[in-house]
Amino acid sequence: ALENQAGKAQDLAEKAEDLKEAQENLAKLASQDQSTTEEGIVDALAQAQEQINQDIKEELAEAQGKEEAKGSEEARGDDESRAENLSEALAQGEEALEGAKSDEFQEAAETAQNAAEELVQSAEESPDQQNLQERQEKLAEAFEAMAEGNTEEAKAALEEAQESALFDALAEALAREQGAIVENVKEELSDARSKSEPRANDLPEVVAQAEVALESAQGNQAADAAEAANQASEELAKGANESASQQELQERQEQVAEALEALAEGDTREALAVLEEMQADRVADLAQEVRDFAQADSDQLANARSQTRQASSYAEQAAQANEAGNSQQASQQNQQASEHLEQAENALSQAAENFAQQAERAAQQDLSDRKAPAPGESLAEAFEQSAEAAQAGDAQQ
Repeated sequence: ALENQAGKAQDLAEKAEDLKEAQENLAKLASQDQSTTEEGIVDALAQAQEQINQDIKEELAEAQGKEEAKGSEEARGDDESRAENLSEALAQGEEALEGAKSDEFQEAAETAQNAAEELVQSAEESPDQQNLQERQEKLAEAFEAMAEGNTEEAKAALEEAQESALFDALAEALAREQGAIVENVKEELSDARSKSEPRANDLPEVVAQAEVALESAQGNQAADAAEAANQASEELAKGANESASQQELQERQEQVAEALEALAEGDTREALAVLEEMQADRVADLAQEVRDFAQADSDQLANARSQTRQASSYAEQAAQANEAGNSQQASQQNQQASEHLEQAENALSQAAENFAQQAERAAQQDLSDRKAPAPGESLAEAFEQSAEAAQAGDAQQ
């Protein structure tokens, strides 16, 4: 029983960790969905360039990873060229950032444009890089407008770049959600086949459609991804009455399809709202699981219950704030939910460790009990040995 409790606590800790990371991501997404005032445009321009530089670093790491994975120098050619372009784009982007921070907007405009030109050279090899190049170009326009003293035009160009960045971040988040669904559907198929359940006949088609949705989402083809996700949801609905987990999976797939449809229509706010709602539901489910975990009690479990309850409350408030158009408040509440989930993760991990230690001590005690002589056994042996000695003495006489 203690081993089972340790395993359950560890499973809940891992769920809390996954939800914490998702909540942090939502905080970042919500912070990107904020309008910029003319007074804050200088800081916003620097932040936008800093984010582009970070995204270039990620693209560069990917290109270098592909380059290393390929054996021959000839095979590495395209990836090596792309890595070189990205490396130069990053250098130019860093100069643009320095220019923005020191109000040298003409210098920032020139180096930002140079970065965009480097990015475009190998953009056809990566949809993410293509979107990154478009964002960098818009930011170069914003820097140019600032150099000319045209704050209103700079603000408009910046907002286009920010909207593009939010679109990319949402597409990436939805691709992660779809990837998780693909893995869960495969688990459902394996489970259904092991039990020879009728729903096993429909689930292979679900896997196929879910994988198409994932591939399309990863390629920033939101409309195609939405269509495939909807088909997967319809297939999942066929056997949902046979499995509670499949029904839950069908609802998640339906929500992801809804968010992808919104993204395909360019409605980033609606796509973000769906993600917020999904996250709030999952944190609430985790809070309920922790409450139901009552086989044993401990200070750690009590703390985990408190932390997940607060996390659920903040996640729900974040979803409501986002729906009301208050992105700044939504970002803050997502961050608070993430912090409480981290505390819950720590408490559950500690509870799992404690249960495991108790189980080990119990196993050692059980082994010790089985090795110990039965009550009275030592005395009986003593009498037997005494009798044998007496018999031996009589024989000698």
